[in-house]
Amino acid sequence: MFVLVAVVQLTYSMEDSQGTLVTNGDVRVILMDHYYPKNDSETIPSLGAEQSAAHTFGYISSSYKQGNASDFEYLRGQGVSQLAEFISFNMVDHWAYLYFDSNPTTHATFYTSRSVNATWLCAGYDVVEGGDGSTVDITYLDGGVRRPFFVGETGPGATTYMTETEEVCGPRCARVWAFQTEIPQADVKPSLYDCNVTVSQVSNMYLSEHGIPDLQARITAGSIGLEGFQHQNTTRQWVRYREKYVVALHPCLHAFLRPSDLSNSVFSRRLSRSSS
Repeated sequence: MFVLVAVVQLTYSMEDSQGTLVTNGDVRVILMDHYYPKNDSETIPSLGAEQSAAHTFGYISSSYKQGNASDFEYLRGQGVSQLAEFISFNMVDHWAYLYFDSNPTTHATFYTSRSVNATWLCAGYDVVEGGDGSTVDITYLDGGVRRPFFVGETGPGATTYMTETEEVCGPRCARVWAFQTEIPQADVKPSLYDCNVTVSQVSNMYLSEHGIPDLQARITAGSIGLEGFQHQNTTRQWVRYREKYVVALHPCLHAFLRPSDLSNSVFSRRLSRSSS
């Protein structure tokens, strides 16, 4: 091997080489104009089917590793073929997600420079009635004022995520409520969280196919509380999780969260991740 390197060096300097050998080929990109539940891009899915698919995709994403800002900067646009070892990146004040493309023939996969962010703004309230999960009608304190709230579905030790299906906080924003019941053995007090989760435009895109339309961005932002079924007499959908399955953000998206971690700041950051 050393002899080979020496011979090659006689005619070509490896130290001075800045080139990369590339060949033309097909690239498969992620199509985000809709959430296709059956991988069938020829048939436009119903809104409920898209909501359900977004929720499922978000749940699946919890199996991938979480990176940080250093991982994000290193992997972005490097062409590293470590298939989705990291999908979500904790940037402290927001979550970032890197896109990756693949070759349909060789199945080689690589990170691109395209990314999308999820941000959040949350408020937390103490629940003073119904906090044990025995009723769907609870009361919380808002600046000393007692306010009633309907949680849709609950149970002892459960967490319920509720997403407003109408546009209430912006074209790419979803309002997500979360009700955490009390868990005496874990010293968790009942709380209600009111969050606005926003999904950004895709950065560094150079084809229209790379983008995420406003509706799909809003579905992504609220996917943790979407089940694809619209209840009567309410604009919300909701999903209940038992204690051992407490989830704080997909849609992409969900990272598992221990009930004892449910402080306002931690909850807000975890919730927005599920919009992956």
